[in-house]
Amino acid sequence: MHTRETKAKFVKEISSDISESKALILLNFKGLNFRQTTDLRYNLKKKESSYRVVKNRLMKIALKENNIDKLDDLLVNETGVAFVYSDMVETAKELKQFLKNKDNEVLKIKGAYYNGECYTGEDVLKIADLPSREELLSRLVLSMKSPISGFVFLLNNIMLNFINVLNAIKDKKQNSLEEKNGSN
Repeated sequence: MHTRETKAKFVKEISSDISESKALILLNFKGLNFRQTTDLRYNLKKKESSYRVVKNRLMKIALKENNIDKLDDLLVNETGVAFVYSDMVETAKELKQFLKNKDNEVLKIKGAYYNGECYTGEDVLKIADLPSREELLSRLVLSMKSPISGFVFLLNNIMLNFINVLNAIKDKKQNSLEEKNGSN
Protein backbone atom coordinates (compact mmCIF):
# COMPACT_ATOMS: atom_id res chain seq x y z
CA MET A 1 0.00 0.00 0.00
CA HIS A 2 1.25 3.43 -0.91
CA THR A 3 1.91 5.99 1.76
CA ARG A 4 0.58 9.50 1.63
CA GLU A 5 4.06 10.81 0.70
CA THR A 6 4.39 8.31 -2.14
CA LYS A 7 0.99 9.30 -3.50
CA ALA A 8 1.84 13.00 -3.22
CA LYS A 9 5.10 12.38 -5.12
CA PHE A 10 3.23 10.42 -7.79
CA VAL A 11 0.66 13.23 -8.18
CA LYS A 12 3.50 15.75 -8.49
CA GLU A 13 5.16 13.66 -11.23
CA ILE A 14 1.89 13.26 -13.14
CA SER A 15 1.13 16.96 -12.75
CA SER A 16 4.57 17.78 -14.13
CA ASP A 17 4.04 15.44 -17.09
CA ILE A 18 0.67 17.09 -17.78
CA SER A 19 2.09 20.61 -17.70
CA GLU A 20 4.99 19.64 -20.02
CA SER A 21 2.82 17.80 -22.55
CA LYS A 22 0.97 19.27 -25.51
CA ALA A 23 -1.77 16.64 -25.35
CA LEU A 24 -3.02 13.72 -23.28
CA ILE A 25 -4.47 10.53 -24.71
CA LEU A 26 -6.28 8.32 -22.20
CA LEU A 27 -6.30 4.57 -22.79
CA ASN A 28 -7.96 1.54 -21.25
CA PHE A 29 -5.13 -0.98 -21.06
CA LYS A 30 -7.14 -3.88 -19.58
CA GLY A 31 -5.92 -7.10 -21.18
CA LEU A 32 -2.48 -5.86 -22.26
CA ASN A 33 0.35 -8.03 -21.01
CA PHE A 34 3.82 -6.84 -19.96
CA ARG A 35 5.39 -7.34 -23.40
CA GLN A 36 2.61 -5.40 -25.14
CA THR A 37 2.84 -2.57 -22.61
CA THR A 38 6.61 -2.43 -23.07
CA ASP A 39 6.16 -2.32 -26.86
CA LEU A 40 3.60 0.47 -26.49
CA ARG A 41 5.98 2.52 -24.31
CA TYR A 42 8.84 1.95 -26.75
CA ASN A 43 6.75 2.91 -29.81
CA LEU A 44 5.38 6.04 -28.15
CA LYS A 45 8.84 7.10 -27.01
CA LYS A 46 9.93 7.13 -30.68
CA LYS A 47 7.15 9.68 -31.29
CA GLU A 48 8.27 11.90 -28.40
CA SER A 49 5.51 10.70 -26.11
CA SER A 50 5.48 8.68 -22.92
CA TYR A 51 3.04 6.17 -21.47
CA ARG A 52 2.16 5.72 -17.84
CA VAL A 53 -0.43 3.71 -15.95
CA VAL A 54 -2.23 5.91 -13.43
CA LYS A 55 -4.70 5.62 -10.60
CA ASN A 56 -7.85 7.50 -11.57
CA ARG A 57 -8.16 9.32 -8.25
CA LEU A 58 -4.55 10.53 -8.36
CA MET A 59 -4.91 11.52 -12.01
CA LYS A 60 -7.97 13.63 -11.14
CA ILE A 61 -5.92 15.47 -8.51
CA ALA A 62 -3.07 16.09 -10.99
CA LEU A 63 -5.52 17.30 -13.65
CA LYS A 64 -7.13 19.66 -11.14
CA GLU A 65 -3.67 21.07 -10.30
CA ASN A 66 -3.35 21.88 -14.02
CA ASN A 67 -6.86 23.40 -14.21
CA ILE A 68 -8.21 20.58 -16.37
CA ASP A 69 -11.63 19.32 -15.29
CA LYS A 70 -12.99 17.99 -18.57
CA LEU A 71 -11.59 14.45 -18.35
CA ASP A 72 -13.31 13.19 -15.20
CA ASP A 73 -15.83 11.14 -17.21
CA LEU A 74 -12.99 9.23 -18.89
CA LEU A 75 -11.23 8.34 -15.63
CA VAL A 76 -12.99 5.04 -15.01
CA ASN A 77 -11.71 1.46 -15.05
CA GLU A 78 -8.04 0.92 -15.88
CA THR A 79 -6.37 4.06 -17.18
CA GLY A 80 -3.11 4.59 -18.97
CA VAL A 81 -2.05 7.97 -20.26
CA ALA A 82 0.01 8.84 -23.30
CA PHE A 83 1.68 12.18 -22.60
CA VAL A 84 2.30 13.80 -25.98
CA TYR A 85 5.30 16.15 -25.97
CA SER A 86 5.47 16.76 -29.72
CA ASP A 87 2.99 16.12 -32.55
CA MET A 88 -0.34 14.67 -31.46
CA VAL A 89 -1.02 13.41 -35.00
CA GLU A 90 2.17 11.32 -34.94
CA THR A 91 1.25 9.81 -31.56
CA ALA A 92 -2.31 9.09 -32.73
CA LYS A 93 -0.90 7.40 -35.85
CA GLU A 94 1.38 5.27 -33.67
CA LEU A 95 -1.55 4.20 -31.46
CA LYS A 96 -3.64 3.35 -34.52
CA GLN A 97 -0.75 1.32 -35.93
CA PHE A 98 -0.34 -0.44 -32.56
CA LEU A 99 -4.05 -1.34 -32.58
CA LYS A 100 -3.75 -2.94 -36.04
CA ASN A 101 -1.93 -5.88 -34.44
CA LYS A 102 -4.66 -8.39 -33.58
CA ASP A 103 -3.08 -9.10 -30.18
CA ASN A 104 -3.24 -5.42 -29.23
CA GLU A 105 -6.93 -4.90 -29.99
CA VAL A 106 -7.68 -5.09 -26.27
CA LEU A 107 -6.24 -1.58 -25.89
CA LYS A 108 -9.02 1.01 -26.12
CA ILE A 109 -8.61 4.72 -26.66
CA LYS A 110 -10.90 6.45 -24.17
CA GLY A 111 -10.30 9.98 -25.42
CA ALA A 112 -7.87 12.86 -25.51
CA TYR A 113 -7.26 16.37 -24.28
CA TYR A 114 -5.63 18.86 -26.65
CA ASN A 115 -5.63 22.68 -26.74
CA GLY A 116 -8.22 22.87 -23.99
CA GLU A 117 -10.67 20.55 -25.73
CA CYS A 118 -11.73 16.95 -25.10
CA TYR A 119 -11.91 14.41 -27.90
CA THR A 120 -13.45 10.95 -28.05
CA GLY A 121 -11.49 7.81 -28.88
CA GLU A 122 -13.07 7.89 -32.35
CA ASP A 123 -11.84 11.46 -32.80
CA VAL A 124 -8.30 10.35 -31.95
CA LEU A 125 -8.49 7.66 -34.65
CA LYS A 126 -9.69 10.31 -37.13
CA ILE A 127 -6.81 12.56 -36.08
CA ALA A 128 -4.49 9.65 -36.89
CA ASP A 129 -5.66 9.85 -40.50
CA LEU A 130 -4.56 13.49 -40.82
CA PRO A 131 -1.20 14.25 -42.40
CA SER A 132 1.54 15.00 -39.89
CA ARG A 133 3.18 18.41 -39.58
CA GLU A 134 6.19 17.20 -41.58
CA GLU A 135 3.93 15.84 -44.34
CA LEU A 136 2.07 19.15 -44.54
CA LEU A 137 5.32 21.11 -44.68
CA SER A 138 6.70 18.90 -47.47
CA ARG A 139 3.44 19.32 -49.43
CA LEU A 140 3.70 23.08 -48.99
CA VAL A 141 7.29 23.12 -50.23
CA LEU A 142 6.37 20.97 -53.24
CA SER A 143 3.42 23.18 -54.11
CA MET A 144 5.66 26.25 -53.87
CA LYS A 145 8.45 24.55 -55.84
CA SER A 146 6.21 23.42 -58.69
CA PRO A 147 5.35 26.89 -60.09
CA ILE A 148 8.97 28.00 -59.65
CA SER A 149 10.23 24.92 -61.49
CA GLY A 150 7.74 25.58 -64.28
CA PHE A 151 8.86 29.21 -64.51
CA VAL A 152 12.53 28.20 -64.66
CA PHE A 153 11.71 25.64 -67.37
CA LEU A 154 9.85 28.33 -69.33
CA LEU A 155 12.76 30.78 -69.04
CA ASN A 156 15.17 28.05 -70.09
CA ASN A 157 13.06 27.28 -73.18
CA ILE A 158 12.89 30.97 -74.12
CA MET A 159 16.68 31.20 -73.83
CA LEU A 160 17.15 28.06 -75.94
CA ASN A 161 14.75 29.33 -78.59
CA PHE A 162 16.56 32.69 -78.66
CA ILE A 163 19.93 30.94 -79.08
CA ASN A 164 18.47 28.78 -81.86
CA VAL A 165 17.19 31.89 -83.66
CA LEU A 166 20.62 33.58 -83.32
CA ASN A 167 22.33 30.43 -84.64
CA ALA A 168 19.91 30.31 -87.58
CA ILE A 169 20.63 33.99 -88.40
CA LYS A 170 24.38 33.33 -88.14
CA ASP A 171 24.13 30.29 -90.42
CA LYS A 172 22.03 32.21 -92.94
CA LYS A 173 24.52 35.09 -93.02
CA GLN A 174 27.44 32.66 -93.37
CA ASN A 175 25.69 30.86 -96.23
CA SER A 176 24.88 34.11 -98.00
CA LEU A 177 28.46 35.34 -97.46
CA GLU A 178 29.82 32.05 -98.85
CA GLU A 179 27.50 32.31 -101.87
CA LYS A 180 28.59 35.89 -102.45
CA ASN A 181 32.27 34.94 -102.24
CA GLY A 182 31.71 31.90 -104.46
CA SER A 183 30.09 33.91 -107.24
CA ASN A 184 32.96 36.42 -107.36
